[in-house]
Amino acid sequence: MIIANGVTDFNFDFFSSLTPYTYAAMAVFPESLLAEYKRLGCYIRNPLIYPEWGPTGECRPIVLEMLKLHNTDIDIYDLLRNPLVPYITEGKTLHLADYLNRLDVRAALHIPDYVPNYPEGA
Repeated sequence: MIIANGVTDFNFDFFSSLTPYTYAAMAVFPESLLAEYKRLGCYIRNPLIYPEWGPTGECRPIVLEMLKLHNTDIDIYDLLRNPLVPYITEGKTLHLADYLNRLDVRAALHIPDYVPNYPEGA
């Protein structure tokens, strides 16, 4: 089973306090940006829950840069499709859709031949 958009709690599942760490680990944000974010004690609040929140002081340019990088052409639902961080296996680069469409993976997941491939960018 694949859960495509498993939102469970908007405090954590939207652009939140955990996002900078995830995005730095996936090379969406440079490590130096995360280091400065942590050094200054910056934090992010979910704007759907805290519409009045906004970054202030020294954190403002850092959080705004993070938001700018977040709003680029990355696929937030498949960070492995980020061109900077390919999923590497057996000496070749794969992305989530590529992996899920492999014949051995489809067989392991018991996906019948008549079911179409997992779509690109889904």
